[in-house]
Amino acid sequence: MKGKSQGESFDEMMTDIDLQLFGLQAGLARFVAALLAEKAGNAADIQLSISHAADDEPGAIQCARVFVDPDDELIKITDAAGATVEWDGLNIAAQYLIAHYLYTRRLSDSLYRSLS
Repeated sequence: MKGKSQGESFDEMMTDIDLQLFGLQAGLARFVAALLAEKAGNAADIQLSISHAADDEPGAIQCARVFVDPDDELIKITDAAGATVEWDGLNIAAQYLIAHYLYTRRLSDSLYRSLS
């Protein structure tokens, strides 16, 4: 990294990481929306615990349902108590767990149908 200060190099690396992370989050949102589009009501019941920091307090959510809200077309999660959390309020690890859960369930349903 000749000719650049180490600070500039770190800035570029951080910007690159942020851009890749944003792209990954956008991809996860598109993937989940596509999976939900196959479901009645653009929604799926799920049984999954995810980490979630509400008001910067670490905690967990027991997910009950994930859906695309018809009013604003945003992905949202309803927890076991009925509270709603927006997709963008989740960390990327929680988003990935939900996407993977939905994909795995879709795959297992497909395999089951093919064997029936």
